[in-house]
Amino acid sequence: MRYLLKRYVYAVVIIVFLMIGLNPTHAQIVNDPLFDQQGYLETANIPDAWSFTTGDPDQTIAIVGGGNVLPTHEDLGSKTQVQTRGFVDSPAKPPIPFSDQPPFATATAGMAAAITNNQKGIAGVNWNASILSYNPAIIETESGFEIFRFDPTQAANQLSQSIQDGADLTIASFTYFEDSPDVEFEFQIGTETVNILGVDVPVTLLSLGESIIGIVRDLVTVDSAFSDMLGAIGNAAQNDHLIVAPSGDFLGIGSGLPAASSRYKGAISVGSTDEFDDPSEFSGSSISTSPSGATLDLVAPGEDAMTTLNTGDSSYGEITTTNASAGLVGGVSSLLQSYNEDLTAEDIRQVLRRTARDIEAPGFDAKTGFGALDAEAALQYVDNRTITQGIATNGAATLEEENFQLTATRVPIWGEVAPGTFFADRYRVEFVVDLPEGSEHDIWLRPVGTKGWSQADPNNQMPNADFEVNPSEGEATITTWVYDREVCDVLGRCYTTSLPASANDAQVAYTVATKPGSPPPPPPPPLEATLSGPTYVDSGQSGTWTANVEGGEGSTSYSWGVQAPGSTNWTQKFCSGDSCSHTFSNFDNYVQDGEIRVTVTKGSETETASQIVTVSPGASGCEPGMIICPSALASQVSSFEAEPQGEAAQLAWTTTGSMGEGDFLVQHRADSTAAWSDLQTVEVAERTRADSTDAPTYQIETDALAPGPHQFRLQWAAGGETALLSDVVEAEITLEDPYRLRAYPNPAGAQMTVEGAVKERQHVRVQIYDVLGRRVTTVYDGPMAPNEVKRFTVQPGTEGLSSGTYFLRMTGEQFQTTTRISVVR
Repeated sequence: MRYLLKRYVYAVVIIVFLMIGLNPTHAQIVNDPLFDQQGYLETANIPDAWSFTTGDPDQTIAIVGGGNVLPTHEDLGSKTQVQTRGFVDSPAKPPIPFSDQPPFATATAGMAAAITNNQKGIAGVNWNASILSYNPAIIETESGFEIFRFDPTQAANQLSQSIQDGADLTIASFTYFEDSPDVEFEFQIGTETVNILGVDVPVTLLSLGESIIGIVRDLVTVDSAFSDMLGAIGNAAQNDHLIVAPSGDFLGIGSGLPAASSRYKGAISVGSTDEFDDPSEFSGSSISTSPSGATLDLVAPGEDAMTTLNTGDSSYGEITTTNASAGLVGGVSSLLQSYNEDLTAEDIRQVLRRTARDIEAPGFDAKTGFGALDAEAALQYVDNRTITQGIATNGAATLEEENFQLTATRVPIWGEVAPGTFFADRYRVEFVVDLPEGSEHDIWLRPVGTKGWSQADPNNQMPNADFEVNPSEGEATITTWVYDREVCDVLGRCYTTSLPASANDAQVAYTVATKPGSPPPPPPPPLEATLSGPTYVDSGQSGTWTANVEGGEGSTSYSWGVQAPGSTNWTQKFCSGDSCSHTFSNFDNYVQDGEIRVTVTKGSETETASQIVTVSPGASGCEPGMIICPSALASQVSSFEAEPQGEAAQLAWTTTGSMGEGDFLVQHRADSTAAWSDLQTVEVAERTRADSTDAPTYQIETDALAPGPHQFRLQWAAGGETALLSDVVEAEITLEDPYRLRAYPNPAGAQMTVEGAVKERQHVRVQIYDVLGRRVTTVYDGPMAPNEVKRFTVQPGTEGLSSGTYFLRMTGEQFQTTTRISVVR
C-alpha cells in the first residue's frame, strides 16, 4: 500500500509502534505502567504542575475530529461520551468499527485526560476531566473502499454543539483550509507492510487488517463551508469558550482553521516539538513573524508520544502529530480552569504565552510562537497572582484625526462592517483604572466586552487597546480608538454611525494579574535645572548666578560657561559648585546681550540651563544702570508717532536741528515678541512739511498690515553704524472688512501658509475641498479672536492633496468666503 500526495499533505502522518515492555527511564510518581515512556510529560513540566491540581471531575473536554474517542478503552471509557450528531453512515452499511476510524481523537483524548493512577496504561494531563467526542465525517464507499470525507460544515456545527453540551473547552483534532489540498490513498489489500512517506510499517502493528480506512480527501470547499467554520470559531470566542487547535502537519507550511484564527483571538494554536524541545519539521508555523499577527501561540511535544489508540480496548502506542501537542495544551488549559474557574479563554491564552519557555530566538518567532509549553510555570503563575477582571468605561475622548481612511477587510470573528474603503473621524478614548495592591502587574485585553479598535490597524476590526501601567501610582492607562463614519442614503440624508461604538460608549474589558507585596516606590522626577541671578548688569559689573536643581537621582556635578556680549562663542568658567560669578564687559556704544549657562549632571541624566544677561555699554556718555544708551542725536528728534490708517499705519517724526550726514531707518515688528526688521530708509532731505519753528517733520505710510498690534522705532544709520533715536511706538491695526483669508504661495508645492482673521470674535472653520465638492481636510475648527491673524501650515503631501485645483473655504457665524488654490507636486 502506498500514499500519493497532491499539493500539500493534509492528512496527519501517524507512525504507531507498540512500545510496551521497554525499561523505565525515570522514576514513577504515578502507578500507570507506561508513565515512564511518557517523556513528553516531563518535558512540559506536567508532573510538577500536578502539585497544584490534578484536575476537576466537573471539567469537560470536547474533542472534535479525528474519528471518535474509543468509549470502551480502559483508560478512557468511564469518562467518555460519544456524541453521534452529524456522524452519517452509508445507508446500506453498518457503523464503521472504532478500530477502523482515524486514531487522532482517541490519541488526543489520552494525552489530555487519560484516567491516571488506575494501574493501567498511561497518565493523562487532567486526571479527572470528562470527555465528549464528536466526529465531523461522512462515510462513503468509493471504488470498493470505505472512506472518510471530512465535512467542514459538520465540524463547524460540532464546535458550536460542544458549547451547548456543556464542554468547558474544545480540542479541534483537525486543520482545515478554505482551498483545501487533496490527499489520495491507494490501497493494496493483503500486503504485509504499508509505506508511509517512505517508512515501511507492519500492517499488524497498525491493526488495520484488510478493512483499511483512510481519509481520502476533503470535501470540495465552498465559501459557505469556510464561512460556517469562521462563524463557529467566532461563536466560541464571543461566548468565551476556549478552542485548542493543532497548527497542522504540513511540513512546516502555515496553518489552517481553527489554528489560524489565533491571530484574531480565536483558537489557541499549538505546534509540535520533540521530547527535547526541538521544533518538529512537519509542524505548521505562524503565517506572520510579528507577535501581533501570530497564528501560532506555543509548541508542545508531539513526536513519538505514547498514548491511547483506538485499535483495541487496551491498545497503546506512539503517535507523531501536532494533534498530540494540542492534546497536551488542552489538558493543561483544563488544569488551569480547574485551579481557577474564573479564568476566561483569553486569560488562559495569555498565561500560556507568558509562561512558555523561549526555545528558539529570543521572543516570538514563527516556528515556535511564544515558546514551549511549561505546565508548572503556568500553574505557578496563576497561584502566585491575584487575577482581577474589569471593564473600563466612561473614558475621555479626543478627536485625533479627521477623514481617516479605513479599508475594512474580511474579519473572521469580530468584524461587523462589510469590506470596503471609507473615511471616518478617529477618536482616541482614554481610561484610567485603579490597580489592585501588589508589587507587580500584568495586564491584557479581553476581546469579549471590548468596544474599541486599534489605532495602527483598525481595518481588521479587532477589539484592541493599549496599556500603560504606573505601579507606583497604583493605576493603569488604557487607550482605545473609535471611528465616526458619515453615511448618506439615496435621498441625500446623512447621519453618523460610530464604529464599533460611540466615544461615550467605548469600553475595554481587561484582566490584571497581580503579584502580592508592596508596590515599588515612585521613580524620581526627571532632572530639571534653572538659573537665578541678575538679568542685566553694567559693563564691568560682576554678578553671581546660582543653579537650582530638582529631580534626578545620584551625585550632582556642574559645568559652567559664558558668552561675552555680541559673541557667539562659549568660554569655559572654572566654577565647580552650584554658583558661579562673572564680570561682563561691553565696549560697544549700544546695549549688547551676554549669556551664562550651566550643565548639570546627576546620575545618568544631564540638563542644561542658560540665562540671557543684558549688558549696558561702557561708551562715553552712558550712565551706569542704563538699559538703552542712545546717541546724542536722539535729542534732536522731538517726536515719533504712529497712527493707524485703515489697514496701514502712518508714521511721523519731527527733528529740531541738523542731523548731519546719514539716513533715518524705520524698523518694524508685529508685536513685542517678534524680531525687528527694516521697514524703510528715509533721507534727511525727504521732509514733507515744516512747523512754525521750521522744525522738519517726516511722514511715511506703510503697506497694508495684518490685524493686531504693530511696533515701530527710529534709528540713525551713518557709515555702517546705527544709533537708536526713539522709543518704541505702537499702532493697533483693525480689519475694515468682516474677515480676511489668503494663502501663499499659490500655487503651492511642499508647503502652503493659510492666514485667516475676523473683525468680530466668532467660531470659524477653515477647510479645503476638491473640485467635486468633497472635503479633503480641515485646516482649523475653533474660536477666532477679533483682529488677530491666525496662520496655519498645510503640507499637501501629508494632507492627501495631489496636484490640481482645490477650494479653500472659511466659514464663520455671519459669513462664508472661498478662494481657489492650486497644488503642484
